[in-house]
Amino acid sequence: MSTLIPKYSTAQIAALTTTAIQQLSTEDWAAFNTAQIQALTTTQIQAIDTADLRALTTSSVAALLTQQINVITTTQIGVLGTNQIASLTSAQVEAVSTADFAALTTAEVRALTTASLAGLTTAQAKALVSVQAAALSTAQAAALNSAQAISLATESIAALTTGAVRALSTDIIGNLGTAQIAALTTADIVGMSTAQVSTLTSAQVVALTTAEAAVLTTAQAAVLSSAQVSAMETADLAVLSNTAVRALSTDAVSNMTTAQIANLSTGQITAMSTAQIAAMTTAEIAALVSADFAVLTSAQVAALNSTQLAAVTTLDMSVMSTADVRALSASALAGMTTAQAHVLSSAQAAALTSTQTNVFSTDQVANLLTEAVAALSTAAVRALSAADITAMGTAQIAVLSTADIAAMTTAQIAALGTAQVVALTSADTAVLSSAQAAVLTSAQLSVMETADFSTLSTGAIRALSTDA
Repeated sequence: MSTLIPKYSTAQIAALTTTAIQQLSTEDWAAFNTAQIQALTTTQIQAIDTADLRALTTSSVAALLTQQINVITTTQIGVLGTNQIASLTSAQVEAVSTADFAALTTAEVRALTTASLAGLTTAQAKALVSVQAAALSTAQAAALNSAQAISLATESIAALTTGAVRALSTDIIGNLGTAQIAALTTADIVGMSTAQVSTLTSAQVVALTTAEAAVLTTAQAAVLSSAQVSAMETADLAVLSNTAVRALSTDAVSNMTTAQIANLSTGQITAMSTAQIAAMTTAEIAALVSADFAVLTSAQVAALNSTQLAAVTTLDMSVMSTADVRALSASALAGMTTAQAHVLSSAQAAALTSTQTNVFSTDQVANLLTEAVAALSTAAVRALSAADITAMGTAQIAVLSTADIAAMTTAQIAALGTAQVVALTSADTAVLSSAQAAVLTSAQLSVMETADFSTLSTGAIRALSTDA
């Protein structure tokens, strides 16, 4: 009969009964032209045997009207060849019922052209099952629009290949639902481009699971905005790799919440760059725990400024290593509070350099513990200002070593108050140089104990002023 089909008019084709339709051979169906195919009624379309439907040429399939496509049964659509599926237009794809779309085999889904996917409805996208989603190629994923992608079920999103996820446009990524984001696999997250990561909304960032946050790469972390980072849950931020934390921008670091800062691990803190440390707010510095300060590197401590140092708690100050204390800049030490000065240990005080003590204020010096004063190096004592010396208590003066006394400048000696002179020991006065003795005032000499005066060297006595 195949030789007769081309002779049939469209009217004759439309008049064929369903029985006649079913009696046509595959050869007959292969001979149908476009006009004849389009003349078939919806009832006739449903009557076509699956084998006969498969015999249709790609041009015949492409010629099917949308109303004809719409009535194809799930059984019929399931037997179409991949070449036939590939011939479908976007209008035809749009006409496929959701039930039929869900019945497509993975091979058929993969055969859909990127052009035809433009006709994919949100209902059809929602009907895609996970195995079908897993069959989508990167090119097909790239062809999806936002409305289609956000309609995918979470299990379908989870089933997308890593390549397919990476192929999604940034517009799609930014519009995915939070449940969809949470459904992505860790491999999907790792595979995302920096452009995709940078488009995540704050709500999407919150939706990231700890497993997803843990696999963020340094390149991805580097593009996170301050809004994205501040939106991260503390548990998620705490699992970022050390290298990812180091890759965060200084703007992102300075906008972290205090809860986030407090929850960072010591490893993450140690990994931070000096620029990141310098960018931290005083509230963030105050949120650091003692364990964090105990692991700060000298380079990180050196990056602190005066306002940041002032925000350090006394407990945190007390656990800083001697190397860290020595690394504090002179400008930062200007911000040291009297409470912080009061908790400096003897070991920490011993680490202070002359450059550092040279900027000490009178209040800072006055609040040093006697054991801290005793531990200061001779150079550190000599670097104190005359006003600092005047501000020292008698107990502090009494613990200075003879080497400290001998190294003091004439300005420092002249600044000693009468009570401080009284606090000097005989050993102290015994090491006073002639230059130091020369600046002693009559008031200072008048209160010097007899035993102390008797230890003055001949040169020192000879150097005393006539007024003294």
